[in-house]
Amino acid sequence: MKYIYLLTVFIIYHSSLLAQNLTINWQKNLGGKNNEYAYAATPTSDGGYVIVGSTNTNKDGDIPASKGGSDILVAKLNNWGELVWLKTFGGTRDDVATDVIETKDKGILVLSTTLSTDGEGTGNGSRGGLILLKLKTDGSIEWRKVFASGYNTGEIAFAKADANSKPTIKLTPDGGFIIGASIIPVNTADFWLSKLKPTGEIQWSKTFGSAKNDWMNEVIVCSDGGFLMVGGTDGSNLEISGAGKGFIDVFVVKTDFSGKVLWQKGLGGTDLDIGFSAVETSDNAYIIVGETNSSNGDMKDNVGQKDGFLVKYTYEGELSWKVLTGGTDIDGLYTVKTTTTGKIYAMGISSSEIGKVKPKGPVGDLWLVNIENSGLITNHTMFGGADTDIARGAFPTSDGGFIIAGNSFSVDGDLTDNKGGTDFWAVKVGNQLPVQVKDFSASVTADEYVKLTWESSVEVRSKSFIIEHSIDQNQYSVIFLGSASGNSNVKKNYTYTHQKPFYGKNYYRLKFYDDVGKEYIYKTINITLSILEAEKVLEENNFSVFPNPVENPYFFIKTNAVLPKNIQLLDIIGLPISLETQSLDENQVQVSLNNTINAGIYFLLLEINNHKIVEKIVIR
Repeated sequence: MKYIYLLTVFIIYHSSLLAQNLTINWQKNLGGKNNEYAYAATPTSDGGYVIVGSTNTNKDGDIPASKGGSDILVAKLNNWGELVWLKTFGGTRDDVATDVIETKDKGILVLSTTLSTDGEGTGNGSRGGLILLKLKTDGSIEWRKVFASGYNTGEIAFAKADANSKPTIKLTPDGGFIIGASIIPVNTADFWLSKLKPTGEIQWSKTFGSAKNDWMNEVIVCSDGGFLMVGGTDGSNLEISGAGKGFIDVFVVKTDFSGKVLWQKGLGGTDLDIGFSAVETSDNAYIIVGETNSSNGDMKDNVGQKDGFLVKYTYEGELSWKVLTGGTDIDGLYTVKTTTTGKIYAMGISSSEIGKVKPKGPVGDLWLVNIENSGLITNHTMFGGADTDIARGAFPTSDGGFIIAGNSFSVDGDLTDNKGGTDFWAVKVGNQLPVQVKDFSASVTADEYVKLTWESSVEVRSKSFIIEHSIDQNQYSVIFLGSASGNSNVKKNYTYTHQKPFYGKNYYRLKFYDDVGKEYIYKTINITLSILEAEKVLEENNFSVFPNPVENPYFFIKTNAVLPKNIQLLDIIGLPISLETQSLDENQVQVSLNNTINAGIYFLLLEINNHKIVEKIVIR
């Protein structure tokens, strides 16, 4: 028995070593002097990300001009969190984007609530509707669909996004979409499920719930082709098994592919208990996460003022396990996702000290919880600063991490600044990178070389840096290979000067490697070297180019000094033209052209006596 005990201790200890917390790879906050909120995020096939939410800032900070009220806010970021474009949509009243997905044709589908009857809300009634926008990769609108409300009490309305309800959209296997939302057909809200064609037209719509209010927060597409909806209900146990214990109870509905109910469950205590997100597990069961204020009924094992909860239902709807997690303060879980490596994480906010993990401030940090399929929580992680920081939505990324849509009020800790009020916050989390890089930049020196600089703040088992150069972003060549610092917690500055840039636009890509040779591509920057900056008076350098204009497939360069070196011929936009050179004697070079060269103006770039000289030539 002694040996069995020692083996058990070793297995538990070894497992804890293998469980690695996710770390921030980068974070980006956007906003103005008022409030911005991010609700959902998705990776895009170009390696970047789209984050959606809302803004009530009017042309301030990062935010473009508002149309009125709260506007839909859509941000496109590249793979290292740099802003590609930022768009606002909506009308003169409140419009809030709550979900986003990339379509099979690489478009961007944004779902929003709207109170507007103009702008992108044209065609809507005044009681509250939904907007579905199909965007192109540049953020322009490809098509728009409005699910309109009515104008008078008792007519259809869709509930606006709030703490207990938000519309959601997912891709379906047939290339269409499924939308889940809260609809108010008369006086009380119901779950609303609508199957759409790829072009946005409705195939079918159904409602679910009790005689009282039912609020939906997410729908997921299940492996059997059916759908699972989660949210909250005011309904009774007679209508929904397990419900009716308090103010709002957790509400879960499973349907088949046509929307037929297979089972529905309630869960809770006497206070507010609500589900926010769900994920299907590898054994075809379902894990639901949310928050609870109850301390009795199904939530009697609470540990604080408000807890995050996790429950697992079997495929048939039987409760497998239930876990309440957090600390003595206020905690909540708002999204749950599975990584591409099969690990399950729930995310939200925590203002509690949980074991040895505690927030950086008194009002809550972005909180990550790693969950085993058995309900065991393997670790807790928190990110943020001294003020409120929260995760609202997330999507798995190909590297085993997540892109998280959140909100931040902090200016310190993991944050670098705050634009004013609550900021729109995108956070990329994943495994520890060998290098935390920032400030990769390029500048032109007095010698017309390109100086490249970058900085690392942290290095963990880093091995080397590589810089690649391109003039077309298609073909790259290595121009620099240098050693990294290995392990460092202090700022390190690096520099390299490229002495043979092309005239025109130059692209530079930075990569780094860990000690086992794994490659990480940081980002690509560009800088333009102007041909005219190098132009000098030919007579001062005592040489000539003839004939000019050029009518034969060759011309000559003659000098009374040393022969030129680094002879290049560039077209009007600075791209190099292939040529061959032959020294005829110590003072003359013949330059032969490709027979396919087009007539036009070209630039001959020479280097003589450490001077770069440009001569315009005409080829006929």
